[in-house]
Amino acid sequence: MNEKRQNQQIVEKMINSISKENTLRQLLRENKIAEIDTIYEINHYERDGGRRGLIVDVQEKNADARSKIMIDLKKGEPIINQVFDSLYDIGKECSKRIIAYLNGSNEFDKGVPAADFWPVCCLVNNLQQYPLGIHLLEMNADTLTLGPHYMYEYFEPDQEFPISEAPTRE
Repeated sequence: MNEKRQNQQIVEKMINSISKENTLRQLLRENKIAEIDTIYEINHYERDGGRRGLIVDVQEKNADARSKIMIDLKKGEPIINQVFDSLYDIGKECSKRIIAYLNGSNEFDKGVPAADFWPVCCLVNNLQQYPLGIHLLEMNADTLTLGPHYMYEYFEPDQEFPISEAPTRE
């Protein structure tokens, strides 16, 4: 089996694991992203570069309105495209966005300078100064759980900016 197909199967297995309601609730709660009261719908999607994802329609505890949460997962280094798509494309209607990756090699990343942990980490850290609900998480292949990278400490912004000042697509 070629490496691309093998990577796709690994990501598919992981996204299917995450999409189980109990696992999803636990993942969001443990990473302090959301406390879910009701899950209405879980929609799967596929993107280029071997990425798979979920858009979950939920009712969070103590919230008046329903919201959508996006999880975009790939094997290999996280990539800037995940951030872009979460903000301006498939995840633009979501209130919370999780950029997730399973560290390792991915044939799709070869020769792609945007596929690199540190630039994506810095971008996500800077975007956390805006009310965009964006998070960067690493998947543990053994436990199929998501959590912060072992060297990544959550950036606590010293100031917060309004959504009107957030970077736009242009």
